[in-house]
Amino acid sequence: MSYNYLSKICLFKINFKVEAIPKRYKEKSMTKSSLSVSRYINVNAGKIVLAFLLSLVTVMSFMATFPSAEDKQKETYDHKTSHPRWGIRSINATKAWNTTKGSEEVVVAVIDSGIEYSLSSIKDNMWVNEKEIPGDGMDNDENGYVDDVHGWDFWDDDTCAVNGSSINYHGTFVAGIIAATPDETTGIAGVAPGVRLMDLRVLDNQGQLYTTDWSKLVDAINYAIDNGADIINLSIYSTLTPPDFVHESVKQAIESGVLIVGIPGNGGEKVQYFGQWEEILTVGAVDREGSAWNYSNHGSSVDLVGPGVDVLSLTPEGKVESRSGTSFAAAHVAGTAALVLSIQPDLSVSELTEILQESAKDLLEPGYDPKTGYGLVDAEKAIALAQRFRR
Repeated sequence: MSYNYLSKICLFKINFKVEAIPKRYKEKSMTKSSLSVSRYINVNAGKIVLAFLLSLVTVMSFMATFPSAEDKQKETYDHKTSHPRWGIRSINATKAWNTTKGSEEVVVAVIDSGIEYSLSSIKDNMWVNEKEIPGDGMDNDENGYVDDVHGWDFWDDDTCAVNGSSINYHGTFVAGIIAATPDETTGIAGVAPGVRLMDLRVLDNQGQLYTTDWSKLVDAINYAIDNGADIINLSIYSTLTPPDFVHESVKQAIESGVLIVGIPGNGGEKVQYFGQWEEILTVGAVDREGSAWNYSNHGSSVDLVGPGVDVLSLTPEGKVESRSGTSFAAAHVAGTAALVLSIQPDLSVSELTEILQESAKDLLEPGYDPKTGYGLVDAEKAIALAQRFRR
């Protein structure tokens, strides 16, 4: 399996009209600060066709972080041949619903590529900034953001993700796994359909964040902290070491009582940032048989696993599709954490983490292992353990 990366390459000319064609480069991971790329030059008709190869070109603006690149895609979901909701069933979310489907007081911030919140399964589950008057062009709550009703688009620097440039599917897909309203016709259901989603866009329409944009990520984390998020779903990973100020913002979130659920990355290799940081609850992916996904990165930083292979959710167009990636495993854990907080809202980050780990289903050898961590998250058992929790 290969993954796609998009680099920005400028057009150039050699005497006559010649253009270099930007293309998507397929590799498992990018571990250097420059990419080896090939440029093919096409000459107009009437001139000799020339193929000219330049290797080892340093890309001046390279991609630093990206969501689960690239999550395996199937055709649009067919309920007659597929297995609806295997993800939420495997973690016993439907059984947990006997106790709670989530509280609207619990807010999960999705720091990603933006959420298409007009979709019927998502629109009623969006967080609403009640201190803001929609559309009046004023910063009513004086938090520095005008008309931030459901969050903020830090990529376009405007009120919401759907107002500016087009959005990548990824954020909507993640949001659907966390909190979509159950739909018996399509098989779609979020783990915690009663909680609220805060939309914080930091990725472009290719699902990428660049080294010049670290501040966007920090601003999104700070927004989540300042505006009442309980959990941050951060289904993004970086092959480069982030600046210290990014790590400091993560630490600040934890100190403020905000759980951050992250991913190890895809490639079947070592855990990438941000999953390397001990503050992050890092989630790998398993398939429906409970086997570790071959492309789920592994190592001592992996805390838990969740369903991440051929799981169902929504695209911004409202289609139901199945995709694979650690991003979507993390979303199952974020939803489970939200269910737990719905019945025990005063849990600290460490207490919440401990409950999720202790209630997980061991998958490999007894105890911790670097591929599946403490095991597969179990919403029913986590709820039961939280109900018995005493300080």
